[in-house]
Amino acid sequence: MHGDFSLNPLEHQANVVRILSQQGRVSLDSDFNAAQNAQIRYLRALAIDVIGPHGGNGFKLDRLPNDVDLTIGPGHYWVDGLLAMNGDPLPPAIPGQAVLGTSPWSVKKQPSYQWPASTPSNAPLLEKTSGALLFLDVWERHLSSAEDDSIREVALGGPDSASRGVIVWQVRMLSGLGQSQTGSTNTTNKPLWYSFLRRYFATTVTLRARTDKNQNPDPCALPPDSRYRGRENQLYRVEIHTGSPEPAVDFTIAPGGSPLQPPGSPTNSAPQIGTPTFKWSRDNGSNVLRVRRVRGNVIDVESLGYDERTGLSVGDWVELVDDRSILMNDVQPILQVRKVDHASLEVTLSDPPPRQQGNQQILRRWHGKDTLITEGSANTGWLHLEDGISVQFAHGSPSTGNHLYRTGDHWFVPARVATGDIIWPGGTNPAALPPHGVSHHYAPLAVWDGAQFEDARMLITPITHIAP
Repeated sequence: MHGDFSLNPLEHQANVVRILSQQGRVSLDSDFNAAQNAQIRYLRALAIDVIGPHGGNGFKLDRLPNDVDLTIGPGHYWVDGLLAMNGDPLPPAIPGQAVLGTSPWSVKKQPSYQWPASTPSNAPLLEKTSGALLFLDVWERHLSSAEDDSIREVALGGPDSASRGVIVWQVRMLSGLGQSQTGSTNTTNKPLWYSFLRRYFATTVTLRARTDKNQNPDPCALPPDSRYRGRENQLYRVEIHTGSPEPAVDFTIAPGGSPLQPPGSPTNSAPQIGTPTFKWSRDNGSNVLRVRRVRGNVIDVESLGYDERTGLSVGDWVELVDDRSILMNDVQPILQVRKVDHASLEVTLSDPPPRQQGNQQILRRWHGKDTLITEGSANTGWLHLEDGISVQFAHGSPSTGNHLYRTGDHWFVPARVATGDIIWPGGTNPAALPPHGVSHHYAPLAVWDGAQFEDARMLITPITHIAP
């Protein structure tokens, strides 16, 4: 959620079921967002209790001749209370993308996912030498008016008002699984595939945030006990830029009727941390510019922001992304602004950005470039951002998680001038929190053991189709 919010738009208080407006009071975006979150949380919990972790009647995968492709059948499928819809007449995840009809969709040509280029178009997806697990990845994507111009109200001159949250789904595959002679998706084993995906994509990375007491003796500058020393209220965003390497898939598909070996375990070897980096923004990364054209390291933009605070300046750090790189979670270089021409609306960067392959390019501003993550505990490993704010990364035991640092995982750190502090649980002993997002949800669709292809969905029969 890269929107211009005052507080964490996903945060909620336990047992809050509604937000009550009072007469004559100030209207806050956080109250509106919290009210929606309470309702969404209730509905998703209800869906999980009724349906289970996953289930539906859509997204049936069928093999094509020679296994060169698979088709995704239309219908609905629920994953952790989120509804993935394939074939409904609703706007697609990518603005401008054609809406899918009722015909099956090719796995290699999904509306929100680009199949890895390393797989030739005529090469079989299902290898005879190894097994594979095909699964559904569902999450909520944030859309601003810079990414979808239809959000603007032209009758009012096209202002940027509220943003949108849309459900995105992708059918993906984990290959390299061990083989077996018999099927593995019977009633006994189906729940284990869901557990395996949760463990495989889990992370144990946490973040702590704190502020240091003001050392400036001048009482006219800031309050003597002030720790956050910024001049404005901010919603800081700390986001992992370069993540850890993909973990290995190392287990055997068990024969039908017997448990997976080892049960639900994604790998027998400890995952590697690699050299992860992070970036940060004091405005939640919400300041973006729509791009008209890219010429080497010169970017032609539609505007340079609303004012000096939201616009670009020489020395700023920016990232050029498009709908494809966002949906594929690709890592793009963080480049520095060398020149800003207000007359021609041209931004000159330190280096030419990589060529983008998707639609609607935007230039997103960051206040800290990609910086190597150093871990710590207690009073070590604190990384200073600005104005007295510091953060600390750490990760727990890899036995409970496999993806240590995941690109795109982020945390929100609200900072307030009135208190001279940040809003973070734990006080003087700040809590270590898991990522606030992006929250991905996974469900198995089918299993290939090198010889047989079996459905791994939990099917739901509509009430009207049940015989008395």
